[in-house]
Amino acid sequence: MQHCSKCNIDIRGNKSCCPLCQGNLIGEPEDPAFPVLPERRLSRGMFLRICVFIFIVVELAMMLVNYFTDSRFYLPGMVILWAPFVLLDICLAVYFRSNILKLVTIETCLFLLVVLYLDGRDGRLSWSIAWVIPITILCLVLLTNILAWITRRRLVDYVVYLALDTVLALLQTLSVFYDRNPYPAMSLITGVVMLIYAAYVGLFRYRELKNALSKYMNV
Repeated sequence: MQHCSKCNIDIRGNKSCCPLCQGNLIGEPEDPAFPVLPERRLSRGMFLRICVFIFIVVELAMMLVNYFTDSRFYLPGMVILWAPFVLLDICLAVYFRSNILKLVTIETCLFLLVVLYLDGRDGRLSWSIAWVIPITILCLVLLTNILAWITRRRLVDYVVYLALDTVLALLQTLSVFYDRNPYPAMSLITGVVMLIYAAYVGLFRYRELKNALSKYMNV
């Protein structure tokens, strides 16, 4: 128990100074007389509600700006367009925060859909299928392998994401065979690289691949 010589009183708990005279205390401190309540953290639900509220405020504010300025400015329209995607991205990050590979894969797929929408608004596709989608898929495969190496995951833990990446890489080559791709080089390179990578996994990591297939497909 702590003691104040000046006030001649004993003080329970662990105090840095006397509560009466603010003088120094002697003696050994005790456990607090009352339980210490943990600091209240911001819950996931409250965080998402705050984000939705900010999103609603921003959207309505930008709509007002567009109304009073007759849509003369470029920024409000872009904010109105991209704010829902930002909110969706935040929700996905919160929901999949424990699985970064799944988060990266889902966000990349959403990004590809947005790119296709923006490029196809005039009724045709050009820069998205020629450059953005093939390069994004290659970056996704590279990032998947880097994250798997950093987090020390086995092939069985991320083979599903690699399979999805391979399917995306092969699907985007269809634009070449249907003569819809004005610059097919990058699409073909991406498809060939993914086939080479699939061959490497099948030949040199056969045991891991077999374990993965046994887990997911009961092979």
